[in-house]
Amino acid sequence: MNSRAGRRAKRKALVSSGRLPQLKLTAGMKKTLREFLRREQENLPPPTQEEIRKLHGWAVEAVGYQHMRR
Repeated sequence: MNSRAGRRAKRKALVSSGRLPQLKLTAGMKKTLREFLRREQENLPPPTQEEIRKLHGWAVEAVGYQHMRR
């Protein structure tokens, strides 16, 4: 196994055990996730792509919506 695969496997193990977030969170994404959770607690619909883009300051499609929903 080359070292890169080993690193990936290690990371994958950490991710699946829930000790590491799926992807590196930028400040904008943290803000977005916080917004998601806040809305979830208040039983509001999740923010739209537009609102997310405003929170982020950049397009969110590159990241993929799935990560946000986790």
